Amino acid sequence: MTNDVVALAGMLEENPRRVEMDTSPSPLMLALFRHAMDAARVLLDRGADIDRRDPMSQMTPLMWACQTGDAEIVAFLLDRGADPTLLDVYGHTTLVMASGGAPPEDRPSNHVAVIRLLLKDGRVRGDVGYGVTSCTALWAACRSGYADRARVLLLEGLVDHAGTGRGAETPMAIAQERGHEECVRLIQVGDDSEACPCPCECPRHTVLSELDAVDSLWVLVLLLSWSQWY
Repeated sequence: MTNDVVALAGMLEENPRRVEMDTSPSPLMLALFRHAMDAARVLLDRGADIDRRDPMSQMTPLMWACQTGDAEIVAFLLDRGADPTLLDVYGHTTLVMASGGAPPEDRPSNHVAVIRLLLKDGRVRGDVGYGVTSCTALWAACRSGYADRARVLLLEGLVDHAGTGRGAETPMAIAQERGHEECVRLIQVGDDSEACPCPCECPRHTVLSELDAVDSLWVLVLLLSWSQWY
């Protein structure tokens, strides 16, 4: 795949079927993987299927970008009309992939930014699990110990108490089982903030967003004192 837009456009003009060659990965996927954004635009302008699935995993280009934490490509694909509600072969949503995806070793990633993009888009529910694993976004983040991602989800009110994921484990249970203490602490504070009558504005939510900078014992003292006001 070349990022020479003129050459690529000429190739597609000569043979339009090259836009959707029967290959895996697809020409569009190859362009995105190499961050050849101009080439990706040409392919989409010439009719490439933005939601074309991998035949084995059923993953779309957007799913791959969410899993690898590539915020630039996620923003690009959402702007071009990619569907964030599709599921892969296991029933995982794009939000679950962004919440639990491992950072790639060969490129920078920003899964938190991807989660925020998906939440802003608003079409994917983070508190519902689908498919074989039925895991939610918070469960996926807690399973792998990604406290920064769990914090963003909790601040959006995505506190799922029902058993989800393999073995019907709750996010709290899977975090405790795997020793992810920071995720456990975040969920505990998130549980307390869920009952707050003024979401995102009161001191309880401020504690959740700034927990890393505050001693946990001091947080407990503050929460106990605030409980007398609400």
